Amino acid sequence: MIISFIRGFFGGIFILASIISLILGAFLLAIFLFVIGIIILPFSFANHKNTDIQILNDDFDNDKSKSISQSKSKEKEKKERISKIIESFELSDKSKKAGVFYKLNYIKLYVPDYQYKHFDDIFYFHSYKKNEGDWVNKGEIVCYVYSDGFDRKFSIDSTNSGYLEYICKPGEIMSDGQIVSKIHSEGKYTNQNSPNNQNYYHYNSFSDSIYGTEIKWKVFDGDFVKKENEIYIRNSFNQDSLTQKAEKDGFIDINLLGNYGSYKEKDLLYVLRDDDTIRIESKYRNFSKIVLDEFTNSKIIKWDRVSTLDDYSKGVFSKSDDNNIDLVFSFNYIKDKDYIIFYIDPKQLKIKLNDKISFLFENDKKIEFIITEKPIIQKKNNRERETELKSLITKSELELFSTVNFKKWKIELIDEKKEILGGEIGNENYYLTKLNLVTVTKRFANDYIDLVNKEILDYKPLEFIDESKNEMKNEKCFVYLMYDTTNNFYKIGISNKPEYREKTLQSEKPSIELITSKKFPIRKIAESFEKALHETYSDKRIRGEWFKLTENDIQNIKDSLK
Repeated sequence: MIISFIRGFFGGIFILASIISLILGAFLLAIFLFVIGIIILPFSFANHKNTDIQILNDDFDNDKSKSISQSKSKEKEKKERISKIIESFELSDKSKKAGVFYKLNYIKLYVPDYQYKHFDDIFYFHSYKKNEGDWVNKGEIVCYVYSDGFDRKFSIDSTNSGYLEYICKPGEIMSDGQIVSKIHSEGKYTNQNSPNNQNYYHYNSFSDSIYGTEIKWKVFDGDFVKKENEIYIRNSFNQDSLTQKAEKDGFIDINLLGNYGSYKEKDLLYVLRDDDTIRIESKYRNFSKIVLDEFTNSKIIKWDRVSTLDDYSKGVFSKSDDNNIDLVFSFNYIKDKDYIIFYIDPKQLKIKLNDKISFLFENDKKIEFIITEKPIIQKKNNRERETELKSLITKSELELFSTVNFKKWKIELIDEKKEILGGEIGNENYYLTKLNLVTVTKRFANDYIDLVNKEILDYKPLEFIDESKNEMKNEKCFVYLMYDTTNNFYKIGISNKPEYREKTLQSEKPSIELITSKKFPIRKIAESFEKALHETYSDKRIRGEWFKLTENDIQNIKDSLK
């Protein structure tokens, strides 16, 4: 308007000056000034005619209209128009919080479904504040909408309490009469997340920064908690600490991110379940690695991940009671036999031949694995190494792992006369507690047994181990006397480890007991002594190494083996 006025003013001046010059006789000057005036004046009228576009501001300003340039793009024109509307109306705190300008656009509440409606095509749906099915209180933020005109998002509050149902999708244009969300009363929504459900989901409703919320857990994954038990403490830099309590009784399934986890807003923190099966089956999964040996046409069964979802672990991880030694054990099928494989950090412990690793179970049964094959040190990754130990395992031993909780494990260093106890602490990121460690072990043993029965044709697990094949001629050796309580027969034999021999025989016949034994410096001497005893009582032999002896015979053998 101002520019048009200036142009018109000067155009008129030039035309007036040309008339005066003509009167004074200055014909050339008059013509020059007239031409300039004629050029300037039409532009003034043209601009004035095309720029006055009226915008009626019915909601905020009824006193005057405002104009904008038609040459701007439609999107820019819309933003400028909305900006001018906002400038002419001072929003109250209430209308800012609601995120809706009540005189321009508004929310309507529909009873009994409690449906929100939102008008105006310049608003887009942004996001929901809570997860679908969550309980929202009256006055609590339900969702956000975004305006390209204001270049910001606004919140919409709930006008009633109930369970949230999603309706909109992010980026969706908010059209006239569109439903934004529904709030349902108790029992009216099938997807409601209620403590009365078998599984109750608890989500993070806080977010301090882009790094998320820090949580310190007061319970362990898989624990059974009672309602009102403390679950976690939330520490915040800008808010008071919060202690979260259990909403119901149940087994807690924690979304594990370590002991201190960083969670984003709306991240799942935990689930309270009536039954722990879902947690165990989802978290403690075992992923096998089956390789076909083309030369022998036999299968090798190993493991890529055991009871973890993302970390590389070849077996069940456990720590010593002093937290200094890591022991990993796995079940593998190699060269048509079942093996238990141990992995130990060589920097923590050096294992030698004849050292022992034992497991004690809750039924007081014990399994002892003697290292008879040379330990192999191999690469674990680019920077670390591990010691691999291998020992045969029988059918009855596998079944013990799969059916009975183990209590402890023990590593015996024979030369050093040292024992290391463990089995109370598991993998700190997945199954730290003893309860979870026991659960993982039994599940893994069952998965291995199922897998070999499925993958190996004519699978024949070891019923017992022929211990003599693993014994060396130059090693110390024992002559022993054993007794079968069912038939009163006695066995005279030799073994590097008579207690282990007793165990293998008991796997076939539990009634066998070790009476006495004597150690000899080398196996050859033990064999000679055994042969002498066999010849002495040859007339009382039943079969092989089994004899029917009198009380006097037994006492004489005991005296010989002192």
